[in-house]
Amino acid sequence: MLQPQTSFTQIAIRVFTSVVLFIAAHSGWAVVPETITIQGTLEAPGGGPLTGSYISAVRIWDASVGGNLLANSFNPITLSDSGRFTLELLLEDVFVPPAQAWYDLAVDFDGNGIEEEEFFLQRVRFHSVPFARVAADSERLEGQ
Repeated sequence: MLQPQTSFTQIAIRVFTSVVLFIAAHSGWAVVPETITIQGTLEAPGGGPLTGSYISAVRIWDASVGGNLLANSFNPITLSDSGRFTLELLLEDVFVPPAQAWYDLAVDFDGNGIEEEEFFLQRVRFHSVPFARVAADSERLEGQ
């Protein structure tokens, strides 16, 4: 569970996220995936799911703390009746992945734009699914 910064504690939202690189629609099975999918569940203050539509921001970093900002992506986010969401980011629009990368997420719950205190404290490391690693090796070898 990620806790928001103290100035944002009145929202008291917990985020459960997982990141999956998934297969883009291309011919051939060994194409490097072009999208990153971030999925999670948002919980409202006092429990229960948070629902509705908001603006979100995903920042991508080269370190778990501090480091360099590699990319910033603003996206609409719609939460289901159970609080679930899915964000799909195009890699070409987001970043060229370094050996290690982390993201943090913010959701504009108050409707006045994304503010620093709306980002959740802990960054989440990107992990590739096995297919993505095999596809990257295949692309580097150019089918040899």
